[in-house]
Amino acid sequence: MMPGMGGDVNTTLPLILSILAIFPCGCSFCIGTIIGIVGAGGLGQELQNAINLFKYLDAGVIIALLIVLVNLVDYLSYRVRLVFS
Repeated sequence: MMPGMGGDVNTTLPLILSILAIFPCGCSFCIGTIIGIVGAGGLGQELQNAINLFKYLDAGVIIALLIVLVNLVDYLSYRVRLVFS
């Protein structure tokens, strides 16, 4: 058997779970923001509007909110991987 091709469920499930379920969820916040800036709506559009209207305090709050959301998703994925490992 080749190295890395085997393993039991206890060792591979957290990796599979993080790749297939949790990682795409975390990426959706970042990608959604970028797409929103282009014109699709959401927090990205709000951020773009705040910057265009020179409301830098509002833009800072939106950026802080995005940082908190991304960190929350990372923490939740960490906790889920701990449960399944």
